[in-house]
Amino acid sequence: MNFSVKRSEWLRGAMGGSFLLRKVDNKKCCLGFLALACGATEESIFGHRMPASLQQAVWPKELFNEEGLVQITQKCINIMSVNDEVLTSDLEKEDELTRQFADIGITINFED
Repeated sequence: MNFSVKRSEWLRGAMGGSFLLRKVDNKKCCLGFLALACGATEESIFGHRMPASLQQAVWPKELFNEEGLVQITQKCINIMSVNDEVLTSDLEKEDELTRQFADIGITINFED
């Protein structure tokens, strides 16, 4: 699987944390872009902060425990932490997210 993150719409390193899709400016964290690639609609991800709160999308199994969409895995926590880190540059975030997603067989692309 692969998906793209549009830099101009990417919500990262925001004080107060990220959203899958933030209502005030329609920006998405990396997992928001993944949710859309997995079949979620923008309407269904508005205002959600974490993948576990979104039941509609078909998430990659590596992001959740074997019991379903109740508890996220450490891998998912790592991805959210990288995306939301306020002290790293965008290039560092892109490099680390590329590695984190590659570990679970997903290719993330960043585009302007």
